[in-house]
Formats: sequence, C-alpha cells, structure tokens
Amino acid sequence: MHKSTIRKYVAQFAEGRLPFIIVIVLALIVNLIALWPLLSTGYIGDDYPNSLTPGVLGYDNIGLLDMTWSIFKGWLQGQGRFFPLAYYSYALFNTIQNLFLYKIGSLIYVLVAFSLFSRLVYLLFGDRSLALLILFLPSIFVQFRVWHDPVLSFAYLIPLMFIYILISFILFLQYLEERGGRARLYG
Repeated sequence: MHKSTIRKYVAQFAEGRLPFIIVIVLALIVNLIALWPLLSTGYIGDDYPNSLTPGVLGYDNIGLLDMTWSIFKGWLQGQGRFFPLAYYSYALFNTIQNLFLYKIGSLIYVLVAFSLFSRLVYLLFGDRSLALLILFLPSIFVQFRVWHDPVLSFAYLIPLMFIYILISFILFLQYLEERGGRARLYG
C-alpha cells in the first residue's frame, strides 16, 4: 500500500469518515493477532475433565442425558447448587471433540460479545465512532490466566452469559423505542 493511501485513511479515521467496512476488517485483524495465543492453549480448569465426556459415556455405557441428569442431581442434592446454564458443557464436549475447534469457538464468542457490546453502546449513545472504537477493545482488555480463566475455560460460559445479557439489553432498548411491537416477542 502506498504511503499516500495510508495517510488518506489515517486522516479519514481522525475525521470519523473512514469507510465502515475498513474499520470492521481492521478491528478483526487487530483482535485476531492479539487473541491468537488463545488458540495454542489446552483445556484449562473444568474443561479438562469435561472434555472426557465421550469417554465417560462409552466407559459407563450411559447416555448424555443420563450423565447430565446424574451430575445435576448430585450438585443439587449434595451442595444445594442450582445452575442449569452450566450443564450444556457435557453436550458441547460430546459434540466438539477437537481442541482447536473448541478454541476457535471461544475466540468467536469473545468477538461476538464485543460486537454486541458495540451495538449496545451505539443504541445508547448514538455515537458511531465510539461504537467502532469498542470493536478494538478485545485486543486491550481480554487477558488470559493460568487457571479458571473466564475466556479459556468454563466451556464458553462467561462470554455466553455476557452475550445473553447484552441481547437482553438490546431487545429491551428496542422494546422501549417501539413501545412493544416485535421486540416484545423476542424479549
């Protein structure tokens, strides 16, 4: 790319007139580079034993629903803990048995979560530049830890809950703007 072309895009970005698709592609490239180490990690925290689900099902000669129900009942009766959203992980690991595909899914969930957050900010403030700037946040704020990391482990649970919350807020704002209408059906 020629220097004058780069200068033109930098000037357009500073003035808030950079083409939308260029900002999206640039944010995607920056985030993929920053989050690339995620793809080279193994199973972390609870994901390691949960990744053995297909083997446990075969060894115990039980079905996925039987195993999930047994674990659910054990947690509920033994510790009084009720968290139904966490039990999809057995089905997830029974379906996705390739570590690289699992990590690609984790990367996608993080990018979707920040995209929805960007949309929410746009709906709240109406500032396109701020919303586009938020698309670059994963490269700054997403960090990895050795154990029980919210991005690297828990079978996408934390990003998934964040996505559910953001979708709820977005639909609620649409409901308020439309005074009911279609958003009522989705909410």
